[in-house]
Amino acid sequence: MNFPNLSKICLSIKYFNYNTITYAKNITNLIELRIDNNFLYINLLQDLFDDFNSIIIKSNNINDYNINKLLIYKDNLILDIDYNQLLNNVLLLNSLEKYELNYIISNHNIKLSQLFENGLYLLKKMLNLNPNIVKIVLNDEINDWKEKQVEIYEEFKKIKLRKNCDLICFFEGEEMKESRLYSLKLGAPFTYCSYDENSRTGIGQFTCSELKEKILFL
Repeated sequence: MNFPNLSKICLSIKYFNYNTITYAKNITNLIELRIDNNFLYINLLQDLFDDFNSIIIKSNNINDYNINKLLIYKDNLILDIDYNQLLNNVLLLNSLEKYELNYIISNHNIKLSQLFENGLYLLKKMLNLNPNIVKIVLNDEINDWKEKQVEIYEEFKKIKLRKNCDLICFFEGEEMKESRLYSLKLGAPFTYCSYDENSRTGIGQFTCSELKEKILFL
């Protein structure tokens, strides 16, 4: 990625309000705006870039990504796009390449067996779309999750070769939440947290106050 000095904490904002922003700018320079829950005012981005180095924009609706309006901020903006939606959207893929946009390809609710089948074929396909970050959220509760997580990161390093791409991979769920923290030890550029328990954007997501305490001991 071309973003120097990104914070290890990314505050994921489910519902935008200025209290959340005020809190966030004291602990991180990276936020994620969930625009499927918030209408994105373009002029709002300029205000936010006064406080944050980079902003991730994520939506479950691929039509929310208005590339033409976002181009002015492209150097500091990261789009988070669902893999299955992007795969069949030639127009968006072409725009990402043409304008050299920074983007994360996300794949959620993946089983370990699905990830490892056919020689990690899924991971290879995601890498072939040339994202800045591959994000994989696994949906399995297993005892040896650390070993599996290590294996995934090691295989990723082999597969990516010379591609300038990072991996964020963790297990979803309250029982597996430590995998979010462990991903930082394995090389993830950052991990996500919420403002409080009521604004979590993922099951098992730490709140910022929880995560700040834990990161001190990494």
